[in-house]
Amino acid sequence: MNPYAGNLPPMPGVFPGYLAPVVRNVGAVRELVLMRWSMPPPPTTGGPLVTNIRNTSCPHWRSRLREEVSGV
Repeated sequence: MNPYAGNLPPMPGVFPGYLAPVVRNVGAVRELVLMRWSMPPPPTTGGPLVTNIRNTSCPHWRSRLREEVSGV
């Protein structure tokens, strides 16, 4: 476990633009980290932060939907 996440208190919800706990795979282990919850909007829209990607064929989202390969 990542010691920097600490013993997190209960959260009433997860909101766009705020930190939220995420469990991710790093090599052969899982780690708990705090990450900002949301994705930036496509540059053409300039709208609010995005929390639900529905059009997975859109070029803007394709690179963000690939699985990361960790070198750790």
